[in-house]
Amino acid sequence: MKKIIEWHKNMTESFRKSLGLSHYGTYWVSFFKGAFLVLLLLVLVGCSSMPKTVTYQSKPIDRQDLILPDTEPLDLSDVDWFIVTPETAEESFEKLKNQKLEIVFFAITEDGYKKLAINNQKMLKLLSDQKAVIMAYKKYYEDTESNIESYNKDNSGTKEIEVPQEDGVGSGLLKKLNPFD
Repeated sequence: MKKIIEWHKNMTESFRKSLGLSHYGTYWVSFFKGAFLVLLLLVLVGCSSMPKTVTYQSKPIDRQDLILPDTEPLDLSDVDWFIVTPETAEESFEKLKNQKLEIVFFAITEDGYKKLAINNQKMLKLLSDQKAVIMAYKKYYEDTESNIESYNKDNSGTKEIEVPQEDGVGSGLLKKLNPFD
């Protein structure tokens, strides 16, 4: 093996000297020679391996489950309201005493009552908005399910697609050089 390496070194050095190249110039010649051979190989191999049809096996898409928490319907208790004014205070106390209820008053001003009504309206609006969001999710989920079913129906099984064959640069040369064609 040492004889072969020595022979190769001597041949390379004599080739370099006969062309009058420096070692640096020899490196550049070797680089361009390698790059040219790689590009030539890519052109010859890459263009000749184009299939006429491509076969693929498609798999159905599974629908993701929509996981929603269980909710109970809103069940509110009735609230009894008494309006107590200075004129009806005695009568209201007597009525509550006769029913053997503990007398506790929560007072609210007229402005406070307006704010309470506005807050109730805001809560109703929020519930309405939440219902709209839920309905949008439901529609999206149902549409997605129908799209997946349609896709799975149209794309199930094995398919073959024809690959367009173009007469590119060098296609005649490749046919002449390809011994298996």
